[in-house]
Amino acid sequence: MLQLLKKIECRVYRALHPSDLCSICSSSSDSSEHFLFDCPTKASAWQAVIFEFLWPTVSIPDIIQAIKTLDFYNIWYSQRHEVLASVIVFITLANIWRSHLRTVFDRTPFTTAAVLTGIRLDIITRIDEDQVHRML
Repeated sequence: MLQLLKKIECRVYRALHPSDLCSICSSSSDSSEHFLFDCPTKASAWQAVIFEFLWPTVSIPDIIQAIKTLDFYNIWYSQRHEVLASVIVFITLANIWRSHLRTVFDRTPFTTAAVLTGIRLDIITRIDEDQVHRML
């Protein structure tokens, strides 16, 4: 079932965006690293996340390496002590993916501000859910 949904999604995406260039910046081939990290607008979102939620010494290559190996030792510090740095990274990935799909399917502009708004809301939701679970 999931394989069928993936095929349908790819066909719909290709119908809406037939070019091999990135649908956000139109300047590079749309590889997985470009899709999630290297596109200038997405790199800007990652930089904002690093400075707002992680630690300024963290770099995008550090994050890529942590995701590839699932070893978050080098980016363990979160400025929001209620949420692990690894969770912030995964929330960021989800919001970048969501914003990208909104750009393709809904023609909503991909902006760093919109991605950060989604990340902030997801982090607050995560903190609130954790507090509720602790109370139970």
